[in-house]
Amino acid sequence: MKLTDFVKDLGRCVVLFPGLSKAIGREESIFICQMLYWTSDHTAWVWKTAEQIDNETDLSPREQRRVRVNLVRLGLLKEKEIKSEHRIYFKVITDRLNEIWATHAASLGDSRSVSHRLALRESPPSGKSRQSTTLDESTNPPAGAGLVGDRSFEDKCVTKLHKVVLDRTRINKDTRTWRKVFVNMQRFDMITQTRIKAALIWYRDHAGEKYIPVIDDAQSFRRKFASVERAMGGPEEGDLPMGKGFDSVN
Repeated sequence: MKLTDFVKDLGRCVVLFPGLSKAIGREESIFICQMLYWTSDHTAWVWKTAEQIDNETDLSPREQRRVRVNLVRLGLLKEKEIKSEHRIYFKVITDRLNEIWATHAASLGDSRSVSHRLALRESPPSGKSRQSTTLDESTNPPAGAGLVGDRSFEDKCVTKLHKVVLDRTRINKDTRTWRKVFVNMQRFDMITQTRIKAALIWYRDHAGEKYIPVIDDAQSFRRKFASVERAMGGPEEGDLPMGKGFDSVN
């Protein structure tokens, strides 16, 4: 008999929605979908050991920790540690997940509902435009939010990061996709322009130093953004430089 004759006996399959992976990340998508599977109404807290999560998702404990940090940063996951039980409970923030997916689907011109695409029980509010899923025009944006899709800002980010990478690696990287990364950091990660500016300026001044994250392109800048902010000391947004030195290419 061949291995393919026994596929059904190899164990559980990992649930992966490619569309959701593009919106929040491949491993993050796997983790979130598994948590939703474990809850009956998608709103309850769930507790599972790292080993149980590994068995169902093939995510190692180390990968789980990284994924959890990213999901908390995206506002998609809440964690509650009960020390007396030595347990950490998880809860998926479905409203935030639906919001991110609605924005992502709108950017692709996809009008199909969240429930149809993801088999979630909650659908995004009807009648919301692409803009309303990111920032309601009737409300004031948070300090330093800027305008998502501001080409001049994103172009400056690309220029600044490209120069830092070029100075460090002496490799002239292809930057054609970088601008979209900075747009997605604002739109999906909810990172304000003020924070992005501050991180770029700080990384320009500290790239190559010991224990500083290595960044080779815009994608790795987005992926390691939380690590950069931790290395910066995690200043509050009001303490971040409002573009000082940012408009300068050098």
